[in-house]
Amino acid sequence: MTPAGWTPPSTWTPPPQTGLPPLAYDRTKAKSTSHPVSCAVVIGIVFPFVLSLVPLFATGTIPLPFFGKAARWDGTETLTCAPNEVLEIEGLQMPDGATTPTIAIDAAGPNCRVVLRDVRLRGETIVRAGINARIEIERSTIDGDVIVEGNTNTVVQLRDVRLKARSRVVDGGINLEVEVRGDSKLSAGGSVIEGGLNTKVRLEGPVTLESDRDVIVGDSNLELRLREAVVVSRAGAAVRAGNNANLRLEGGRLEGHPALRLGRNANVERTETTIVE
Repeated sequence: MTPAGWTPPSTWTPPPQTGLPPLAYDRTKAKSTSHPVSCAVVIGIVFPFVLSLVPLFATGTIPLPFFGKAARWDGTETLTCAPNEVLEIEGLQMPDGATTPTIAIDAAGPNCRVVLRDVRLRGETIVRAGINARIEIERSTIDGDVIVEGNTNTVVQLRDVRLKARSRVVDGGINLEVEVRGDSKLSAGGSVIEGGLNTKVRLEGPVTLESDRDVIVGDSNLELRLREAVVVSRAGAAVRAGNNANLRLEGGRLEGHPALRLGRNANVERTETTIVE
């Protein structure tokens, strides 16, 4: 109900040219002040960061192709692998008569990975590996007293190589794993491959292992997988192992005096493998 005498309020209209003033924008001034500030900020952040990375690249802590200590290494002094580091060396051809260190590559730091591709090296101990080290050698020719001196959990992968050792090619510890593939020939004055407990060896022919003594040596629980490979000992056993050895032989040839010298509870599966004693 509308009370007597009520009238609606009048509509208010603002006076002309009132309210906020228009926003002024000077494009020239904005351009002249914004760019120097942004460039200074970028330079101040990026330049110190890049400088901080230079020593890491130079020492090989952060690997960079064609840069760092692995790329500069010529084999005449010991190259050290830090813990968890990866060293990749490719194409190094060591000249005859060059001075060689006692240990060429010292990978004693845990979890090191060393990769050698298309190299020609010689020396005493070529690679000394630490715990959990991984050593990969491809398409290379190496001559030394010991090619790989392993430790606990060392993994060695060899493909298309010519390795000659006056003592042992691979001398490992507990849980040693060795895989040899392709057109590879390994020869040694002592054992070619020698490991401790739980050693695992895989040979995928045409692989040849030759030694004047026992060729493949393992403690208890040795596992050997041989396919079309040749293992020859001129004066010892082709394979010598402790108790619980497990051998799976497919093709190839084992030759020794005797060919197999195994402990108790050995399991040998043989398919068209020639045994010569």
